[in-house]
Amino acid sequence: MPKMPAAFVLMLVSAGCFLAPHKENNPDYCDGSSCEFLRMTEGGVAPTGGGGGAGGVSGASGSGGPGQGDAAAPPDGRSVDAMGSCGADQDCPTSLPLCLAARCAKCTSNADCTGRAGALACNAASGRCVACAVKTDCSGLTPACDVVSNKCVGCVGDADCSGTKPICEKATNTCVVCASGAQCGAKNLALPACGSDGACVECTATDPARCSGSTPVCNATARKCVACLSDGDCKGADAPICDTSTNTCTPCSMDSQCETKNQTTKGCTAGKCVPCSKSEHCGTGAQPICVSNACAGCTADAQCAAKSNLAANPGVCMFHQDGRCATDAETIYVESRSGCAMTTTGGTAVMPLCSAQLGADVAKLMAATKQLLVLKGQLTPGFTASPPSGKPLTIVGQGATITPSTAGTGIEIISGEVYLRGVNVKGVKQSGSETGTGVIVNEAATLHMNRCVVENSPGGGIYVNGGAFEIINTVAAGNGPGSLGAVTWGGVYLVPGSGKMARFVNNTIYKNDAGGLTCSAPVAAPGLIAFGTTNAPRDITPSCMAAACCVGDPMLSSTYRLMSGSPCIDKLSSIMSAVDDIDGDVRPKGGMSDCGADEF
Repeated sequence: MPKMPAAFVLMLVSAGCFLAPHKENNPDYCDGSSCEFLRMTEGGVAPTGGGGGAGGVSGASGSGGPGQGDAAAPPDGRSVDAMGSCGADQDCPTSLPLCLAARCAKCTSNADCTGRAGALACNAASGRCVACAVKTDCSGLTPACDVVSNKCVGCVGDADCSGTKPICEKATNTCVVCASGAQCGAKNLALPACGSDGACVECTATDPARCSGSTPVCNATARKCVACLSDGDCKGADAPICDTSTNTCTPCSMDSQCETKNQTTKGCTAGKCVPCSKSEHCGTGAQPICVSNACAGCTADAQCAAKSNLAANPGVCMFHQDGRCATDAETIYVESRSGCAMTTTGGTAVMPLCSAQLGADVAKLMAATKQLLVLKGQLTPGFTASPPSGKPLTIVGQGATITPSTAGTGIEIISGEVYLRGVNVKGVKQSGSETGTGVIVNEAATLHMNRCVVENSPGGGIYVNGGAFEIINTVAAGNGPGSLGAVTWGGVYLVPGSGKMARFVNNTIYKNDAGGLTCSAPVAAPGLIAFGTTNAPRDITPSCMAAACCVGDPMLSSTYRLMSGSPCIDKLSSIMSAVDDIDGDVRPKGGMSDCGADEF
């Protein structure tokens, strides 16, 4: 089809007709006698209608097929373009601001904005190409999109800012330093403090209270809240030590960590700091021994002997008093050996006194400071003791055996209060050298006797003559016959004092001559072994009103310990028995305690 003459096109325009799509898609279609729809073709303009000539213009009523130039144009799916064709964006109205493929239209994607400097994003609401529509359209120094102005800016909110400029100044859309913790806290609860460099941080040296919960401490250098900076920050029992490389509280792994942290919890056990893990963690007072991770009073001499942080001491546990380990300062030593002293100037561990009697005399003279008498080895003769009132004397044997002189007494307590433990008194029955009674307690005296053996004393074993007594875990064997007036006795003769202490528990009276246990009045004797008395009258006299704990041969060893199969094993309620035995072993070992001085 030949191109339409320009004069003809101009005539149509001046007549009120516009170049526009066909009327099915265009409300501006010209209809009437003065104009009709025209459509653009590649070769020119031809009317639409019933038929066309060979490239010419035909009337509206023509018929037949389309002309040679009547090929259909590609469909235009864009918004209605009332302005017709365009050559540039400025040819288009605000409502259809872009010239796209020679048509005024709205953008529908960023692809429509390609090539438009500074306006590469499509604002779907207005259909315009703008600098940005969303944040991802921006980058570099202006990474945020102001969706009101559609411009890329430094920030539109605090979330766009970080580092040493964490706060967005809305008036200028720029990131600035923080001015207060409140700004930082409003931005991020995890970074509620304002640092000196303007950054929002977890905490600062001047604002440490921001830390709490599982990280309650401020590491001011790192400006972070951590669990600890030192051991003192670790309060939990399961994790008492601060690992400063990670600032976390961890279990302990050695005693020294706990000792450094706190002198009251010096031991490490199962990851926890405890008062003690060994006795060296305990002091030297009334609780010197570590028991189940707690400091407690001693219960045995061996505990004190093993404790290495004591000053010079005799290895004696004063469990009958306050549970302390005795010291040399309160001790008088007695041992008959080379270099021992025969005067009161001795009595030390280096220069012990030579005789028990001298030791008892010195103890009486120095009762204000020396109230422990330690006896060692073989000592002859026996001795008497009469400590001052209110100054009880403790006598402890360390392998000590007292052998009385001929017709003499082994130990006689004349007056005062005496604790006698671990001492053996061994008499002599050889004709012409016979010794007297093993132990005598006079009326004015009080005797606490524990873990002793009195044997082979011709004048009888233990005689309590009206004094107060507490005899526990003691053996009287092979003694007698003794004679006191009309009374013949062998092992033990008890004459209780009126209203005085009279305790006789877990003792062994074995194979004595002329009587086992003899009493002037009833005496409770729980846990008693009384067996093998020779030459009458009997193992227990009726006046005692006591009964043996077990019946038959107790089956004792040569040291008076129970042997396997003894009928005296597991016979006594633990409520009735002593708490330990002649060797210091705890009772009971089974469901019930054993009879006699020994716990099998």
